[in-house]
Amino acid sequence: MKRKNILIFFPEGNLPYSPSTINLYDELSAFHNVQILSRLHNSNEKVNNRIIEYLPRSYGRIYWIYYHFYKLLGKKGSQLNSLEAFCLFSSLKRYVKRHKIDDIIAVDLKATAISQLVSNRVHFLSFELTDLTFLGHVNINSLASVLIQSMERYDYLFNVPHKSVFVLPNSPVFDPSMRQRKVPRNSLIFSGYASKGFGVYACVHFLKKFPERKMVIRGALEGGFLESLIMFFPELLDESRLLIDTTYQDDKDMLGYLSQFKVGFAFYDFRLSKIDNFNYWTAPSGKLYKYLAAGVPVIGINIPGFSIVQHYKAGVLIDTLDPDSIQQALDIIEADYESYVENAFRAAESVSFDRAVKPFIDFIS
Repeated sequence: MKRKNILIFFPEGNLPYSPSTINLYDELSAFHNVQILSRLHNSNEKVNNRIIEYLPRSYGRIYWIYYHFYKLLGKKGSQLNSLEAFCLFSSLKRYVKRHKIDDIIAVDLKATAISQLVSNRVHFLSFELTDLTFLGHVNINSLASVLIQSMERYDYLFNVPHKSVFVLPNSPVFDPSMRQRKVPRNSLIFSGYASKGFGVYACVHFLKKFPERKMVIRGALEGGFLESLIMFFPELLDESRLLIDTTYQDDKDMLGYLSQFKVGFAFYDFRLSKIDNFNYWTAPSGKLYKYLAAGVPVIGINIPGFSIVQHYKAGVLIDTLDPDSIQQALDIIEADYESYVENAFRAAESVSFDRAVKPFIDFIS
């Protein structure tokens, strides 16, 4: 089998927080020469031990001139009606030519629309249903394949079938050795971006009402969140019932870290208009899969995207994010805790990333 030159085009700046993109790189690298073209994260956080080229944070005025010149002539790259997209198109075109890229795996719609202007071997990898303005620029019939989290999300984007669609959950590679880890499990865990939309304040109000509970937040904080804690919930910090850790950790190391916690929270607050949309209703967050892979039972919001929790009885889904509902869910899990732990492992094994991605690797090879 010939080793192809495959590029993962990820033009956003949050690559360190897209473990499935990194997992895809790792799984493909066993068979092909894989590279990533991305933007550097605002914190300058880099992903180590992979071949990654970072795009400029900004482009010079010359690109503005080129863009309007291309638009005037109707040349390729200008039809996306976006100076940023034109700059990315120019960078991608040079990169593909320089590195003799065979296939491009484009992450989400903007990257896909740009990639199709550069190559006729483009695979659309869909994680977020964002940048929908670029959907009209994506030619579904010309895509080599589609990788998406569910067929429900595929039908939402496209009203025509495609012969090569692969369902790829945003999950880690399951490690069977996690079952052997025997560590004390006391605190609760809120992993990932701590924001109002992701239900972190519901967890804080829960801690305030039930003083016997402790929780750790592991992830980046929404602007103003820490100040709100200090002002309105100082006792949680003073009594060390709420601890905050914002350090970045590789996905594989993160599972070992999560395994020390009793229960993990996975919430969306659909009272907020920016959260109440198809994207969040139908796709489980990556942290849900990480909890399961670490053997951590889940308390999550009751949505179709979290159905794996209910299917495997790997936790409890609740309809409202009030403190009493959270406490009742905890009582249910604690009453049969070891069963919930084993069910979490079973759920994680069923969606292990290496198993899920194998049909696509066979296809692209």
